[in-house]
Amino acid sequence: MAAYVVRRLLHMVVALFVLATLVFFLTRALPGGPFDREKALPPEIVHNLETHYGLRQPLWRQYLDYLGHALRGDLGPSYSSPTDTVTALIARHLPVSAELGFWALLVAVGLGIPLGVLAAWYHNTLIDALATFVAVLGRSVPPIALAPLLILVFGLELRWLPVARFDTPAQRVLPALALGLGMAALIARLTRSTLLQVIREDYIRTARAKGLGEWRVVLVHALRNALIPVVTLLGPLAATVVTGTFIVEFFFAVPGLGRYYIVSISNRDYPVIMGTSLLFGAVIMTANMLVDVLYSWIDPRIRLD
Repeated sequence: MAAYVVRRLLHMVVALFVLATLVFFLTRALPGGPFDREKALPPEIVHNLETHYGLRQPLWRQYLDYLGHALRGDLGPSYSSPTDTVTALIARHLPVSAELGFWALLVAVGLGIPLGVLAAWYHNTLIDALATFVAVLGRSVPPIALAPLLILVFGLELRWLPVARFDTPAQRVLPALALGLGMAALIARLTRSTLLQVIREDYIRTARAKGLGEWRVVLVHALRNALIPVVTLLGPLAATVVTGTFIVEFFFAVPGLGRYYIVSISNRDYPVIMGTSLLFGAVIMTANMLVDVLYSWIDPRIRLD
C-alpha cells in the first residue's frame, strides 16, 4: 500500500508539471490581456503595469520564473486585486467552497444510495418506477435551473429558508440542495443498476440459502460490492464540488472560490487562473488516489501493489 501511494504521488508531481505548462501557455494564447478595460488605460500605465508584473519579459522567462516561485510556494499576486496574493485568496475562499461541497456530497450520498437501494429492492414495482422517475428528473434539471427554482419556492413563496449568503445553518440548506440533488440522482441510478447485477451473483444465492434475512443479504453482502462504481464516481464529484461550483455560488451569493476562478478567466488574471487550476488538478488526483485506496477496503480481492 505504501509503495502504491508513493508511486501515485510521484505521478501527481509529473501531472501537475504538465498541467502547469499547458495552462501557462494556453492562457497567454488567449486574446486580450490582464489590463485591457472597456475604457482603455493610458499606454504608459499599461507599460508600467506589465513591467511591474514581468509581462514584458520573453515568454520562456516568465514561465521559468513562475515555476521557480511556485516551487517555493509563491503563486504570485492577483492582477485584479493587487493587495491580495493568490495563496491568500485560496486560503480565504477555498474553505467556503469546501464546506459547501461537503454538505452537497452529504445530500448526494444520503439521498442517492437509499433511493437506489429501494429501487433495486422493489424492482419492477411502483416504488422502483417512482425512484427511477425522480432520479431521471434530478439529472435532467441542472443547477442553473434548479437554484432559481429552489429560491422561488422555498425562499420567496414559502419563506422557509434564506436565499443568500453562507453564514448560518439555514443559509447552507438551499445551496447544498441545489448542488447535491443532481448528484444524488446520478448516485441513485448507479446504485440501482449495480445492485441489481450483484444480487444475481452466486454468493448472494448462497447467503439466501443459509437462511439470512433479505435485508441483511442486501445491506451487508450485496451493497458493499455494489458501492465500488459509486465510490469511483465520488472521486471526481468530490473534487468538483470541493473547489466550488460557480453557478450555485453565484445564485446564492456564496463567497467561495468558484466564482473567483470564472472571473479570473474573463479578466485574464493569469496567477489566479494558474493557482486555481493547479489546486483543482491536485484535488482531482488526490480524490482519485483515495478512491483507489478505498477499493481495497470495500473489496479485499483488489490488490493495489
